[in-house]
Amino acid sequence: MSDATVAEEEYLQIIFWLQEAGLPMTGANVARALQVSAPTVHEMVGRLEGDGYIQRDDDKTLAFTPVGLEHAEGIVRRHRLIERFLTDVFDIPWDQVHEEAERLEHWMSPVVEERMLKAIGDADTCP
Repeated sequence: MSDATVAEEEYLQIIFWLQEAGLPMTGANVARALQVSAPTVHEMVGRLEGDGYIQRDDDKTLAFTPVGLEHAEGIVRRHRLIERFLTDVFDIPWDQVHEEAERLEHWMSPVVEERMLKAIGDADTCP
């Protein structure tokens, strides 16, 4: 299994959020969430499946592999941690931190993640 690209991580994050919200984890819902075409989603789902992050069930719903779920949880944890850090420490309004978190979540080192956790504690939800 190779390291996920930024684009793959975005898809894993969206699929995780669908799962968390109790919505069907389908290509159509991913396409709606990302505002991309069905063929674009189909291509990326094939890559994620080939990389061992997800699998497609017989009814075409998506499911995480154990490795895929672990990776998606890490992405979402970093995203939420960054959002909380930006609001709690830098006092940036919560409605302005999402885009910053989207940029930073892919590049955060384990050292920075650990220090943020020590500074503000875990972040289970977005602000």
